[in-house]
Amino acid sequence: MAHASAAPDDQSGGFINRQFLLLDEAHQKFWIQGAMYALGLMASGKDTKTGKCVIDWYFGDKRAERNGLILASMEKYPKHILALFLLLYLKESAARMLGARMNIFQ
Repeated sequence: MAHASAAPDDQSGGFINRQFLLLDEAHQKFWIQGAMYALGLMASGKDTKTGKCVIDWYFGDKRAERNGLILASMEKYPKHILALFLLLYLKESAARMLGARMNIFQ
């Protein structure tokens, strides 16, 4: 089982996508699922409809597809800080789903 180093290999100051992609597939799926649930709860704190959108987007019938999209985007942006990347990715994905820009996490 491959594990990411605790320290980033660049000057970003946080856990980056490249490190996350070193985790085995089961850990990646588990982590993404937990992160999406937490982001949905955070969004619900601002607006129930927004929180439901986040949860429905990820936990709907296309979860495997969503994981694939998230992982492919992480590969495309390997030096991005993981937590920030997920927030921005989800914000843009939810905006496309609803057809409008959303300020989920402000």
